[in-house]
Amino acid sequence: MSDLIQGQVANVIDYETVLLNITFQGMDNTNAYRGRELIRIANVLTLNLDEEIENPLQKRLEERLGGKEIICHVITRDPAGKLVANIELL
Repeated sequence: MSDLIQGQVANVIDYETVLLNITFQGMDNTNAYRGRELIRIANVLTLNLDEEIENPLQKRLEERLGGKEIICHVITRDPAGKLVANIELL
């Protein structure tokens, strides 16, 4: 998979997973996507989310991505049904 999707982060589920409301799907995508998808962030360690005792990684991810538009470069779908993707913050 090397599909492209874009949308607004509706919810941060945990330190590496977000719920995305999809607003755009690439014209050359080879797969179909629902209006909402769980995204496991493959590049979470490159998002500069330093973990601190008083500010855990999930909270930092919420601050950085909550309600924001992101682009997802889909790598695969894991056995649990989540999309695994590298993301970019718009």
